[in-house]
Amino acid sequence: MRTVKVCDTTMRDCEHSTEFNMSVREKTEIAKQLERLGVDIIEVGADCDAAADILNALETTMFSIACYPDMIDSECIKSHLSGDKKGRINFLFSRKKSVDPKEIESSVKAVKSNGFKVQLTANALNMSSQEYRNAFIEAAESNGVDSICVYDDIGYSNPFEFFEIVSSITSMTDLPVSVKSKNDLGMAVSNVLAGVKAGAVTVECSVNGLGRRAGNAALEEVVMAIKARRDFYERDTAINTKLLFRTGKMVSTVVGLPLLGGKAIIGDKALLNFDLEIPETAKFSVIKPEDVGIIRNSLVLGKRTTESVFEERVEELGYLLSPKQLDKAYREFLKLADKKPVDDRDIEAMLAPFEAESESNFILENFVINSGSMIPSTATVILNVAGESITNVATGYGPVDAAFKAIDAISGIDVSLEDFSLHSVTSGEDALGDAVLKISYNDKILTGRGVSTDIVEASIRAYINAINKAAVVASE
Repeated sequence: MRTVKVCDTTMRDCEHSTEFNMSVREKTEIAKQLERLGVDIIEVGADCDAAADILNALETTMFSIACYPDMIDSECIKSHLSGDKKGRINFLFSRKKSVDPKEIESSVKAVKSNGFKVQLTANALNMSSQEYRNAFIEAAESNGVDSICVYDDIGYSNPFEFFEIVSSITSMTDLPVSVKSKNDLGMAVSNVLAGVKAGAVTVECSVNGLGRRAGNAALEEVVMAIKARRDFYERDTAINTKLLFRTGKMVSTVVGLPLLGGKAIIGDKALLNFDLEIPETAKFSVIKPEDVGIIRNSLVLGKRTTESVFEERVEELGYLLSPKQLDKAYREFLKLADKKPVDDRDIEAMLAPFEAESESNFILENFVINSGSMIPSTATVILNVAGESITNVATGYGPVDAAFKAIDAISGIDVSLEDFSLHSVTSGEDALGDAVLKISYNDKILTGRGVSTDIVEASIRAYINAINKAAVVASE
């Protein structure tokens, strides 16, 4: 059975959207996780500030940069081409321009001479005229490119059209064909899968379907559709599917968009209670939660749980923590275990902020809230700043607002709160509160996350998490 390659475009597709702003460290950690997941190619944009860090972090996965031909002289591209590690340049061509053979020849030659692979992507090639397709494919073949991509960047194709067009293109050339689709009409996954059925050998998609506008084909959905319906597609991927849930959770934490319970494939409720009667003649494979890494252990941990047992549980859930992070996580676990029995969802929520962790310029030591319906809310917050305890008292329209103002006064960083949400991780009076917020600083949107059984403390921790990221941006 032939293997379809998977090209992850999460960072490329999120690069120009403030909604999905990620730090250099976060992008690098996501790239490492994608390599563990088993993607074949990781692609970023030409102006990615983490390109060098990602390239150095990767061991086996091909690194690709997407750019327009006139960006070949950008610092990012020149630095990439001059490095020892060889990767790929994916040249994008606008549908508004006719095919220029000389432009393609000079661009491909500049990259090939450095030992790199080249892909040509024509935006909306699926909706272009036959004349344009012929000229594009001829230019690609005559210049020795390594692959071409059929990209519906408008997002208005349907699977029937896409299948016919990709079938036509694969019959016209022996070049490997890749497929990518926007999701404006909700058919990105279907279009990409139709492309696979039509002979495409690479799928380009993003984790959780993230991207501008309505996003892109979701990597986890494409991969598991191919796996579950190998009888139909007659293809497979090299993805370690048991890491899909962990990867999706990691990305959702970093960008501050929690996974909905009903999210296909990796939502908490998506694969549960599959008790439908399946005909004996059915050839598909039923996906179980554990197939994508959703492990629900009924065993709860308590305050007598040793660090080694806690570490084992953390690893079973798919988290890879440094010794320093593990020590910190265990101390947080003991605090929580003093208040309630701790299950898997509690552990996942508690570990989530580690994914969005930044340099800790400001550390919460203590806080006191005085609030009521007849008095102004007052917050006293004590932060550790460079080893020194600094206290500030502030009033606000509520306990959270007062605490945020006290933190602002201590940090001295002028930020604007753009979004704030709070939800419970588990049910019951002792449920963990999960606070996710976004702040604006220097034209960047930064995400913060915090968890606690106290919703005010969860909010404070989330705000400090975001302020620490702003401090990193300020120092750059």
